[in-house]
Parts: sequence; structure tokens; C-alpha cells
Amino acid sequence: METNRIYENLNRKELAAALKELLDNNADVSEIKTDVEVIKQLFYTQKEEPIKVIPVEEEAQEQTEEPTQETTEEQKAQEEPKEEPDAVQEPTTEQVFKELLAEYRKRKAELQAKIEAEQQENLRKKKEILEKLEKLAEPSDNLGDVINTFHELQNQWKEIGNIPAQDTNEIYTAYKKYQEQFYDLIKINAALRDYDFKRNLEQKQSIIAQAEELLSIEDVVKAFQSLQNLHIQWREIGPVAKELREEIWNKFKDITTEINKRHQEFFEKIKEAEKALTEEKDALCRIVEDIDLESLKTAKEWDEKTKQVVELNDKFQSNTPYEHRVNSKMYHRYREACDKFFEAKKKFFEQINAVYEENLAKKTKLVELAEQLRNSTEWQSTASKLQRIQKEWKEIGPVPRKYSNELWERFTKACDEFFAARKEANRERDAEEQANKEAKLAVIEKIKAFEPSGDDSKDQETLQALQDEFSNIGHIPFKDKDKVYNMFREAINPLLKNIRIIRRTAQLNLQKDKASLYKQLDTLRQQLATYENNMGFFHNYPKDNPIIKDLEKKIENLRQDIEILKQAIANKEKEEQE
Repeated sequence: METNRIYENLNRKELAAALKELLDNNADVSEIKTDVEVIKQLFYTQKEEPIKVIPVEEEAQEQTEEPTQETTEEQKAQEEPKEEPDAVQEPTTEQVFKELLAEYRKRKAELQAKIEAEQQENLRKKKEILEKLEKLAEPSDNLGDVINTFHELQNQWKEIGNIPAQDTNEIYTAYKKYQEQFYDLIKINAALRDYDFKRNLEQKQSIIAQAEELLSIEDVVKAFQSLQNLHIQWREIGPVAKELREEIWNKFKDITTEINKRHQEFFEKIKEAEKALTEEKDALCRIVEDIDLESLKTAKEWDEKTKQVVELNDKFQSNTPYEHRVNSKMYHRYREACDKFFEAKKKFFEQINAVYEENLAKKTKLVELAEQLRNSTEWQSTASKLQRIQKEWKEIGPVPRKYSNELWERFTKACDEFFAARKEANRERDAEEQANKEAKLAVIEKIKAFEPSGDDSKDQETLQALQDEFSNIGHIPFKDKDKVYNMFREAINPLLKNIRIIRRTAQLNLQKDKASLYKQLDTLRQQLATYENNMGFFHNYPKDNPIIKDLEKKIENLRQDIEILKQAIANKEKEEQE
């Protein structure tokens, strides 16, 4: 994990530089094996850059920003003539990295070949010693020379390095056999045997003491590796007295068993931890993979789901003891799921931005038209045109936020300038407009005082008359227009709701057959779903926005119509049952 932390924040170019530095500074490539593996894993998990999450407003802004000096220079560089075919191109980071890996593998192979050659030479030397030991077991008259030769061969044996692993057991078994044969068959005198047995016993007891110290080492991997070295030394020491051989071996074997057990338990815990972490990563992958992209219909829903994906990414990237080994298996799968999500989001917002740009063009045209009309003195016709333009403005959807305020200010300024000029030119109408205002307020008070009689037809006529009376009253001061109109709607809308239901009941032609009614119901439900989906595009707009108010009114009317049709269908079914 320490090695992983050294390189985890480096980019691909820096990882390639780190690998080159390792190769330049280490003649023995076996010493940098772990570093090279970590660098390779990190390098190939950075093939693709993570997609940046850009809010709708920022993304639209980025798409329309003026070109900077830097981007202009980049475009210029791209437009310049390409180099001649024989020009030498600078290798890519990946090509450099692959060449460095090839150099590492070449040096590693050369080192391995050298080690194998040395091991084969060591094997040859030890086989020669075994042949000499075999001959020493034969009877000889010169016991002193035989003993000296035996010890000299022992020393030569210890000085020889490692041999191929597949030959180790066979060679050391033969070595042990010839040693024991030497002591047993040449019949050396008891004093010499006791001396050698005592010396070998002391050496093996020293090895046992070193092995016991390994039991107190917390690093079980280091203890296990040290134990292997002790076993090599043990095999190279001659035998002890027969009556002690089993006892001393059992001591060493028991310690070996305990260290091996701790080593096995350590790696079993690692496997369990890796399994748990893999299951956790798998769960995070499945959450992203199972997102129903088709169900995300609004910008708000996409933003909420994006927030969830970002939080999951933080969990996925969290550091744990076995993060590198597990991530190397799960990263590609998780990255693929995230890429699929963000690609779908990008397409969704590209479609929205296209609509916003279209609305921007429409509203810009209306602003320019209003600015052309603001100095007109054709009061009546120009006022009608501006009112029509204002109505069109309300019907057009939203534009990119960075243009919204500017366009609205230009539009309202042009309209206000015209109507202010008209007001100045028609100052004599002020009194009439004020009187009209008072008359409309009086009608509103009548509506507020209205109480239903129970006769729907009569009540409809009364409210319709009040509504006509309000509509037939002339213009009122422009600054009070919206306020008075809103007061009128707040007063009459609740009363008109029942009247509308009666009128819509007749308009919907509920005398049709049940199948036709069902068809009407499906049509209205589709319209309702469309309007509700459109509402999602304006979640950042104020509630008093004219577009939102108009959508809310349409949605409410559609819901009423749906209830009327559902009741009509229920009545039809009841009639059929009777």
C-alpha cells in the first residue's frame, strides 16, 4: 500500500517518467518489481479522463463563450500545414511507456537467464561434491585425510549458492544421506563423532532459538521468509546424535508449523477482506448500472441522479488496505457504467440546449421588433402589436439563463417606453382609465359578495354577466392592469370552476360510446403528462412567472377534464351492468 500511495496521484506522463527513473537508477530489476507492477496498473486505468459534470447554465455558457487567445492559437496551429512525411514525430506517452516496459522485461529476462545459469552451475558443483561424498563413505586406511576431505567438502557445499527449485529436495536428500552414511559407515572414532554431533547440535539449537524469536515478530510475511532461510541453514548442517535427532527436529518442526499457520491465517484474512471489498464495489457498480436512464425526463431528475452518482464515485474511490488489488478488477466495469450514464445525460442536455437556443432566437426577434415600435406614434395599432408580441413572448419557452435577464430588460424597456409615451400623449384618458379601474374594482366586490343559489344554470348566467361586465369596462391605468386582473381572477376562478365543469361536460360530448370516451381519456392523459414534463424544465424559475402560471392553469383544466371523463365512463359501465 505504501508503494501505491507514492504513485496514485501521478498522471500518465509522470508515471512513465517514474518508470524511467527506476530503470536508470536500479541495475538489479528484481528490486523494482513491485514498483513497476503498481505503475503499470495505475497507468492503464487512466486510459480515459472522467467526464466533468457541468450544470446546464455553465454548459450553455461554455458553448457560446468568445474564443480566447489560447483557443485561437490552438485553432491556428491545427490549420497550419502538416509536417512533411519524413518529419520525425514525437512518440506518445503510451509509446514511451511501452518501450520502457519492453526494456524492463528485457532486463528482467536477462537477469532471470543469468540466475538460471548460475543455479545450473551450482547444481553441477553440488553434484560433483555428492559424487566425492559417496566415495568418502567407502573404507579407507587414512582416516585423518578422509575427515579433512569431508569437512572441506562441507565448507565448499555451504559456499555454493542456490540451485533450481525443482532439484532442491533431491539434492539435499542425497546430501543428507551421504553425510549420515559418512558418519555411520566409515566408523570414525566415537570422540570425533561426538565432537561433530555436539557442534551440529549447537548450530541447530541456535537455529531453533532464532526461529522462536520469529514467533514474536508482528510481520508474519517477514517471519515466514526468515524461516525459509533458517530451513536452508538447517539442511546444510550435519546430523546430531541419533537419540537427539527426532527430539531436536520436532522442536524446529513445531515452530515451523506455528509460523506457517500464522502465515496462512494472515493471507486468509486478506482474502476475506478482498472478498468483502469486492462485494462492496460490485454493489456500487450495480447501483450505477441499474439506473433507468429512460425514466429521467427532467433536468431536475438528472441533477438529482448525478449527485447520487458523484457520491457513489467518492465511495468507490475511498482508500482501503486492499484498494489497489480490488480496483484493478472493478475499475473498468464501474467506469463503463459511469460513462454510459454521463453520455446519456450529455445527449439529454444537448436536446434541451437546442430548444433553449431556438427560444433565444425567437425572443431576440421579438425584442428587436419591440425596439423598432417603441418610438411609433400610431398609438392604437402599435399598442395592439406590442400586446400581441407580449402574448407571443409568454408562449415561448425559456432561454439560456445568461441571456434571460438582458432580453427581458430590453423587451420591457421598449414596451414601457412606448406605453409611457402613449400615456403622456393621452393624458386626458387618465381620468377615464381611473374611473374604469374603480368600476372594475366594484365588479370584483360584487363577485366576492356572490353566493350560489343552488341553481347551476342561474348561477352560471349571473357569473357570466359579471364576467362580461368586467370585460366590457374600458382600459385602466397600465401599471394597475395586472394587479386588478389578478384580483378579478382570484375572486371569480373558484366560482367559475364548477361552471367550467358543467360547460366542459357538454363540450366533451359525453354521450359518445364508452370506447370513444376511453380514447378521449387517453388523449387527455398524454397531454397532461407532456405539460407536467414541461414543468420540470422550469424548476429554477419563480412561481409567478407567466409561463409557469399558464402551464399550471392548463394542467388544472386537464385534470378536471380527466375526472369528468372518468365519471362519465363509470356511469356508462353502471348503465351496462343494469
